Amino acid sequence: MARLLGFGLLAVALLALPACGSKAASGTGIKVKGTLLQNGKPIQPPPKEDDALYIAFLDPKSSPGESPAYYNHADGTFEIKGPLGAGVVPGEYRVVVTYTRYQGGDDVLKEQFSKENSPLKYTVTDDKEQEIVIDVGKKAVTKVR
Repeated sequence: MARLLGFGLLAVALLALPACGSKAASGTGIKVKGTLLQNGKPIQPPPKEDDALYIAFLDPKSSPGESPAYYNHADGTFEIKGPLGAGVVPGEYRVVVTYTRYQGGDDVLKEQFSKENSPLKYTVTDDKEQEIVIDVGKKAVTKVR
């Protein structure tokens, strides 16, 4: 009996999975791309390919609720594809940025924009594609288009 009940619960859980995050999974999420700057200029020292530069949108309403960016070290641009790669769901997010050199050590940005400390916020609107600038020097996120 317990085994049958266990299988029944598993079946219900598997049926419920596609409904979780269905808006982003269906491909209707929003594509967010942008540039990372420091006081209007490329971040200094410039991140190298081996450095760990992490940009993410954190959704305070869901768990894990994290949408990390794909960062291009060559030009300082990034793209956030959402947790399932289908885009970001509209809503308000806290923006996290950390930068650690390959050799290790502390965050170059002194954890000002860590998950615990970041004052940066951005509201993803219904526009299908959005371009933003994250300026860690000015502590601002600005929508370009």
